[in-house]
Amino acid sequence: MLYPVTKSVNENELRRQLAVEFIQAHEAQYLHSEPLVRRCVAYLVAHWRVPVESAYDLAMHALAERQQRQQPAAFDLPSSTPAVVRLIDAATGRVAAFTASELWQLAQHRAHIENQCGRRADRD
Repeated sequence: MLYPVTKSVNENELRRQLAVEFIQAHEAQYLHSEPLVRRCVAYLVAHWRVPVESAYDLAMHALAERQQRQQPAAFDLPSSTPAVVRLIDAATGRVAAFTASELWQLAQHRAHIENQCGRRADRD
């Protein structure tokens, strides 16, 4: 659903809702999240003139919101540091800790896999 832009509508909330609706409408088309995020960013930039950096943040938050419903987990910020982040499974209370280096390696591995496998998924 698209909403008309009016002065009474909070622009940030409108943009957030547009990103959420895009992710919901298109998530079944993608096996990996990164191509979905890229498409959402492109949509927000092209159709709503959202700056790229803001569009990326909106798309990631929309994706996280959807994922949170499927696997409720959260960062334990008070117990985390710049070098170690703790995650809590909201359903079970289980905790996992990761170093910044581990997460960076995971991000690099994911980018490599998506570059190898995601090329076909990016074609529309």
